[in-house]
Amino acid sequence: MIDRKFLDIALVSGQPRPEILFGKAEWAGHLEARLAAREYGRRPLTVDFMRDLHKRFQMHTDNPEWGGVLTDGRGKGWGGLTKPLTDEEIAAVEGNPLLSYVPPPFEAGEFGLVMEPRRAGQEGARWFRELDRPLTDTERAAIDRDPLSAFVPGPVAQEHGVIFYPRFNDFRTELHSVAEWYNGATGRPGYDAYGTAAELQRRLVGIHPWLMGDSGRWSRQVMNWSLERDGLNPAALNEFNRDLYSSFPDYTRSVREGSLRYGQWESLIRAAPETDPVTAFGLRHLKQRYTEIGGEPAPFTPGDLHDANRYEQLLEQLNR
Repeated sequence: MIDRKFLDIALVSGQPRPEILFGKAEWAGHLEARLAAREYGRRPLTVDFMRDLHKRFQMHTDNPEWGGVLTDGRGKGWGGLTKPLTDEEIAAVEGNPLLSYVPPPFEAGEFGLVMEPRRAGQEGARWFRELDRPLTDTERAAIDRDPLSAFVPGPVAQEHGVIFYPRFNDFRTELHSVAEWYNGATGRPGYDAYGTAAELQRRLVGIHPWLMGDSGRWSRQVMNWSLERDGLNPAALNEFNRDLYSSFPDYTRSVREGSLRYGQWESLIRAAPETDPVTAFGLRHLKQRYTEIGGEPAPFTPGDLHDANRYEQLLEQLNR
């Protein structure tokens, strides 16, 4: 559930109960989804199974009714970037036919903007037009009737740019298409289990189908179900955001390495259950370095939003 820039700092800083870094409800939902995926076993992938996993993530939150609710395309439908993308990352995003990258600065004034299909009338990737005047009632009504368009009131500003997620007339149909592709791919002899799981996750997170959040965690859980379905370990990824920012071969390599890494950790802990987490995760040198630079003890407040850039930079400093 927790990528390495947060987990490693939590462990070397002596953070109590690092599993609840993002909140007890989030950890409980993760366990619920993990259990449901294991119980589902080797059955074919279905939309109902994918919806059930999303419901599990939301079960213990303040809004469990949002679990498994597909978006209707009315929201803003983008992810704001927390730092500039590299040329390679931009190329990976622009190579995805469902996504659109808007370089910084992404801004719209007081009248807002309209999200529209990148190709007129077609489902999938979207673009935007900034408004230079208020919409008339007739214009707003036409936008509200169109499932592929959405009005976003202004002002809007994202310093490092954004990635637009796609819109479809029916997200359930799109998820069903992914399930059909996956079931067909895994039905052929000799398929690459790592590559298929990686592609499944990238397709799902690119669709971004849910009304309220969790598309990243949810899609990674579906990916790990796929890996375990094929007798492999789930993938302990170092960096979660690499799914959309990497080429497919690079991401498949990350999934394979993460699965092998998980297996090494599991073998160590099974052989020596008393092993402390710092040793199990190979972090003794980082802990020593953290002490040397006067790192803050237990810097996280569980359940808060944590500054990804801050901890990424700190982890880079410790690894020098």
